[in-house]
Amino acid sequence: MHFYILFCVAGFFITFLLYNHVFPVNSENTDFFAGREPSNITLEKWANKYWQWWATIQDDNIKQNASTHLDTCIIHQDKDGMIFLLNIYDMKYRTKCTISSEYPILIPLLIGECDPTVEEIFAKSGNIQDLQTCAMLADEIFKAWEVALNGKVIFKKSNNEEININLKDMILVRNNSPFILNIPSKNSWDVIGGNYTAVTDGYYLPIKPLTPGEHKLEYKIIHQSKSGTAATTRYIIGEGTYFLKVN
Repeated sequence: MHFYILFCVAGFFITFLLYNHVFPVNSENTDFFAGREPSNITLEKWANKYWQWWATIQDDNIKQNASTHLDTCIIHQDKDGMIFLLNIYDMKYRTKCTISSEYPILIPLLIGECDPTVEEIFAKSGNIQDLQTCAMLADEIFKAWEVALNGKVIFKKSNNEEININLKDMILVRNNSPFILNIPSKNSWDVIGGNYTAVTDGYYLPIKPLTPGEHKLEYKIIHQSKSGTAATTRYIIGEGTYFLKVN
């Protein structure tokens, strides 16, 4: 999500009713959480590195061909010690991947980035606080999220059902320091490529490295738009499923 809000979720209410019943309810245990400085790098810096990678991904192609990507793994194993998964905003994605058991995994839930190329008026002033506000606005209203590992819910917020909700503030990147984002000339955002001062925001869940073997990692979000009345409120859904072979 490059701060644009997309309004395209037909059949939301059926999906929402099913959303709460996909995984069994589990007791709370945060042993999976990799902390605020996984691989000795702050979560804020990982958020910046994530967006530098994400700027190179042609997500429009992913959305159009999501059902065909089961054997086309899209991840990034950063040399500094992190595995990035796909930003599933407004898409459904399933894939098989082989990853290292040495790296923690960064799961992007609701994440935002702002730089002078976005249409939001806050991005145009050149003021860092305005960029921070711009990035924050993309992530403020969410309806639900859920993360499950091997069929067990490890993190959930949906209506009154919460699992490990204490992690919400711990995975939040807010008022982050600016960095230079290199946007390639060919990009999904339809903007002019170049180096831009940017700020990141949002909820990034780092989990510890997985043990060798087969694992299934699933994460889902429902984002609620800010605009419109209650009668016209729109929702954006994202679903990601990774079948992981960990070496």
